[in-house]
Amino acid sequence: MKENNKKLIVGVLLIVFIGLFAITFLNYLDTSKIIEENTFNLTELISTNVYSEIQLELVKPIYVSLTMANDTFVKEWIQENSEKNSEIIINYLEKIKEKYDYDSSFLISDITKNYYHHSGILKTVSKDDSHDIWYYNTLEQNLPYSLDVDTDQASQNDLTIFINCVIYDEKGDPLGITGVGVKMKNIVEIVKKYNEALGVEAYLISSDGLVQIHAIENFIEEHNIFDNPLYAPYKEELLLERELPNTIEVEKSDKFLISYYIEELDWHLIIEKDTAYLYSWQQEQLLRQLSVFIIAFLILSFLSMQIVNYYQKINFTLASTDSMTGVKNRQAFDEYMDEKLDNSSDDLQPLTIMILDIDNFKQINDTYGHIEGDKCIRAVADLMKQYIKEEDMLARWGGDEFAAAINSDIDGTLQILEKINEAQKENPVFQKYGITISFGITAYREGDNLETLLKRADKALYNAKESGRNRVEIE
Repeated sequence: MKENNKKLIVGVLLIVFIGLFAITFLNYLDTSKIIEENTFNLTELISTNVYSEIQLELVKPIYVSLTMANDTFVKEWIQENSEKNSEIIINYLEKIKEKYDYDSSFLISDITKNYYHHSGILKTVSKDDSHDIWYYNTLEQNLPYSLDVDTDQASQNDLTIFINCVIYDEKGDPLGITGVGVKMKNIVEIVKKYNEALGVEAYLISSDGLVQIHAIENFIEEHNIFDNPLYAPYKEELLLERELPNTIEVEKSDKFLISYYIEELDWHLIIEKDTAYLYSWQQEQLLRQLSVFIIAFLILSFLSMQIVNYYQKINFTLASTDSMTGVKNRQAFDEYMDEKLDNSSDDLQPLTIMILDIDNFKQINDTYGHIEGDKCIRAVADLMKQYIKEEDMLARWGGDEFAAAINSDIDGTLQILEKINEAQKENPVFQKYGITISFGITAYREGDNLETLLKRADKALYNAKESGRNRVEIE
């Protein structure tokens, strides 16, 4: 797994390097054309810088939102926990908001239609509420993610860009939508910066020409550029979905337009420039923008490597760790055992497999409730971790059941269990809830595979239960 992660990181970094090298080379050619041909290409470079900054501002929240939508914890909370403890998901959303310094984070369950916000349960979405139509439209679009410009009802109705990612279950059915919100003012500041510094008018439009981001807030989702008879004839050209910017001279005008398609947003960046003021500072602006271009892509390269490394570590931890107890999960146990069983029989000696669970756990849940029941499961995991070494393997098997692989013979394992048994007597959680544990253990035999080992251990656990519980049985 770690080797695969390394290969993935190297592959991603290689792609980033090649991509940035290619973009740098292409922009170098564009710069040469600026010097050799005309001043139009200078504004193409300006549009590239605006495009890059907007990408840096919005691509990361898109990645974070996609990670949330694919988070096993989120899916299990909706399906298995049935949303019984809203504080769990609210705390999760609050941590996402604080960790990445976003303006909001949210989750809407398609089961209850509850709108969970980092500050609490905001509302229940409904088809009858015009403000909630976006939710049902997003589910029907069948896209990895979508962006929606709307007012944030939980934050003084500030205009916000919401990244909406659909959460799917294992069958591909939607469980809801999650994501984060970035205040429109953050993107508007980028646009204003270039407008003021470079004498352009930059804004973003959707595929129908409706303004999505503009320095003038009243234009957002209210103004359509193709209502302007000067621009209407160029609609098809401006909306081309191409990787490179598209330059258009506007007839009967001193203006020209640059259109840049941003695939991640499915929006078009539009740059308006009056050519009458361009020629006087062409050469000086060329050098300045070339420097900005190089710095921007160097920063993008560095951030790409950091993000890939960071999320690879998170994904590996999430994939192998039980979120409630902090011990390994069943998948990690299987991988550990597969690796062990790939060795020779001599290398596998000695090895003991143990399966254990809490006696009468249903009664504990019925008496004290599921939250206290979870506390009991964590107490068992914490106790076991104290006596099972790091080179061994302890995993939550499911529910109140755990599995362990001990690199020791039966006698050595029994000594560990004696220490655990003594520790139970002094553990306050065990005493409060009357927790006892039944163990089924078996030793590795030549020719064993994972199925035969688990079958014997499970039979031993069954015998322990049948023999009165709170005991150890060997098969």
